[in-house]
Amino acid sequence: MSLLHQASFYKLFETIQTTILPKLLECTLNGASFYRNMMKIIRFILQSELDPHLIISFTNSIHIPDVSLKHLKAILDHPTIRKEVNKNYLIKNVSIVFFL
Repeated sequence: MSLLHQASFYKLFETIQTTILPKLLECTLNGASFYRNMMKIIRFILQSELDPHLIISFTNSIHIPDVSLKHLKAILDHPTIRKEVNKNYLIKNVSIVFFL
């Protein structure tokens, strides 16, 4: 995973995190799909057999689990998502990071 050695990869996650939550809260399939893919990448990195210091550096720089907790709170507090059938699916995707 040479991407973890590149500052642009970290910046990409910072950019994604600021733009993805509003899309997710719009309850669009595009926003949910994009969010799920981001969580899959994070999960893959956390489960990989990479250098632990590199993984810790990555999670600290993108503020995991702080960001995930903020996203989970925003999803639970949002009135539209509370009514959505996909709410449990979204919560599952956010909480993936916590259950590793």
